[in-house]
Amino acid sequence: MAVKLEAKEPGSFSYRVENGVAVITFDQRGEAVNTLSPEIVEEFDSVLNRALKDAEVQAVVFTSGKKDNFIAGAKIDFLQTLKRAEEAEGLSRQAQQGFDRLDAFAKPVVAAIHGSCLGGGLEWALACDYRIATDAAQTSLGQPEVQLGLIPGGGGTQRLPRLIGTPAALDLILTGKTVRPSKARKLGLVDEVVPKPILLAVAIQRARELASGKRQVERSHRFHSVGKHGLTGFLQGLTKKDLWSELALEDNPLGRRVLFEQARKQVLKKGRSVLRDDRAEEGKRNVGSDGAASSGEEDWNSRRGLDGRRDRLRRGRADERPGSNQGAGRSERWPCSQVRGRAVQGEG
Repeated sequence: MAVKLEAKEPGSFSYRVENGVAVITFDQRGEAVNTLSPEIVEEFDSVLNRALKDAEVQAVVFTSGKKDNFIAGAKIDFLQTLKRAEEAEGLSRQAQQGFDRLDAFAKPVVAAIHGSCLGGGLEWALACDYRIATDAAQTSLGQPEVQLGLIPGGGGTQRLPRLIGTPAALDLILTGKTVRPSKARKLGLVDEVVPKPILLAVAIQRARELASGKRQVERSHRFHSVGKHGLTGFLQGLTKKDLWSELALEDNPLGRRVLFEQARKQVLKKGRSVLRDDRAEEGKRNVGSDGAASSGEEDWNSRRGLDGRRDRLRRGRADERPGSNQGAGRSERWPCSQVRGRAVQGEG
């Protein structure tokens, strides 16, 4: 087994080559979990370019060096510094462009996921060609941004529906709930679920198979795919309620309009709820000594407010309360060009 010695990149990434596969490990220094920021995106671009230029590298595996965390999402302390809509839009576009570059990378990329894979972390994984998750209790996947009054801004609103279908994607995006690995596999959110001890070995093997063309991935949740087994398969598909629902939502402009209007209302409602919670918390903290809240009430409000949500998201546990342009796809740049359900360029 040929292994090139690991080289620590400046910042948060390490790089090593094993049997023609570059293993890029994300381990943010001095932090309990990995989070995303513009600086992290720039660092990853640099190390990804190294893999692109390395003639020995045929494929890439992206993983985390944290004990029970893949990526917990965007760095909330940084998000709180944004004061204007233009700043937030610029940040979103920067994230989209970074994930688009990963999506269009000339060599296959496998995401090896253990622990919380949330928000921008899931958007990162969605931009990879193949996703493998561990079956550990610590592993969860989701888009919990709505818990902060936001929606996914790095491509998740586009890539997720194209991968698992609009109804399932909206269920994740609009409720903020997370799913366990088995459910993620059933939805098509991940391609495989394996025990933690063999995660990296399986990921490297799958990367080699994708690069050589031995493994090809066909992803299709669309209604017309039920006919691939002939008339019998098509007729069986007609009995599936979820396929009819998907047909109405994805192939019907009027259905999509109604759907997204309702989705917008739900997100705005959640956003107003978050704002009310934060203002209530601030008001409690500003109460004078005569009407001061008890320490127990202050603690309860703190858990309800942004600080509480931030802590939950950092730990990778979302609150359990329910809350474009299309790219041309992968070209023939590596043998496994049959991947379906790939991403789009930018946010619609």
